[in-house]
Amino acid sequence: MGVPGSLPPANPRTGSGAATPSNRPTGACPPACKLVSLKVVRNATQTNVKGAKNWACVKKNTDDVIVEATTVPNTDDCWKKINWSGDTGDAVPGRPNQRKLSRATREMRDEYLRLEPDGKY
Repeated sequence: MGVPGSLPPANPRTGSGAATPSNRPTGACPPACKLVSLKVVRNATQTNVKGAKNWACVKKNTDDVIVEATTVPNTDDCWKKINWSGDTGDAVPGRPNQRKLSRATREMRDEYLRLEPDGKY
């Protein structure tokens, strides 16, 4: 058992603690996930709305508003690390980077999200 900060135990084949082809990690490190944007993809508009981050929709009992987060890389692994907060709405089945927000009530909503490095919220 090693001491934190010490060299690894000796390689039984070479007698050294140095990395050798047999004990060297393989493959590249997975890329870090980065949150790029949050956009409305269905049932809301910015037409005649002031402010680049503001959207509007007609009150209606059907046709939820769908918002989508884009990450780099834009993969399931990164989407699993999204922490939705604020008025989070409901999950969209099969789309971990999307949320649906009801149009059944008249209200202002705040949508916040962040990307958690380890996927835990």
